[in-house]
Order: sequence, then structure tokens, then C-alpha cells
Amino acid sequence: MSNLPNQRMDERYPHEVLVDLCWNRHRARLVTCDVSYRGLFLCTDTPPSLRQLVRLEILLSESETLSLHAMAVHVVPPGDPKGRLAGVGVQFYAVDRASASRWANTETSPLSRDSHAARSRSTPASTSGSGEAGTLRV
Repeated sequence: MSNLPNQRMDERYPHEVLVDLCWNRHRARLVTCDVSYRGLFLCTDTPPSLRQLVRLEILLSESETLSLHAMAVHVVPPGDPKGRLAGVGVQFYAVDRASASRWANTETSPLSRDSHAARSRSTPASTSGSGEAGTLRV
């Protein structure tokens, strides 16, 4: 393990959520290993390529799904020499304020129970004028 300090902007939480990951002509139902305000890590032996744009259908409850776009920013291949779980880390991309709020405040989300994640998010997205959508800063 590295002695470098953790430079993440947001805490990651071990949490399992069902997610349909869609890219190109692929679709896979996966489970998250951990989640944060700006992304999540999905366990899979067949991850999309690094920097691949993907669509996520996150099952928030039995009756509620959240659709988000994301980019593959970290890939751990199967048989990783460091013993890490195979999968893909994705960063949410072009998330509107309503979707960001739904993600952070879902009743079953560990984010809604954390004081750090519950901080004021008056500007969760980098905006280009309208304030409607942008890329969540990492």
C-alpha cells in the first residue's frame, strides 16, 4: 500500500447497489463495491475501456431508477497482482442538480447519512451559464 495521502474530494463508502451499465452495444447488470457523491466502483470481469462514456441505470429502490451518464476513469483487470477486485470506477458526467440531489439523498444511500456528504451542495456541478447541468468536480 502506498504512503501517499488520500487526495479524493469525497469519501467512498462500501455499499451495494444494483446498476445497469450500458456502453456501445453492451449492457450488464452489476453491483457496486463502493459509492461516493461523484461516482462509484462496479465489480465486473469485463469492464469498459478507460475513458469510455457509459450510461448508468442505478436502482435506488424497487420502484425508482436514476439514469446518469459517466466516464470510466479507473479499471482494475481480473487477476490484479495487488489482489484488488476486478471492476471499473466511473465518474458521473453532466449531472443536473435534481439528479445529483436524488443520488445524494436517497433514503438507502450511505451518502445521506454522512455529515460530510450532507454538506451544502449549492453548486454540485460545474455549470456553463444555465446552471442546469455540468460535470461534477472530482
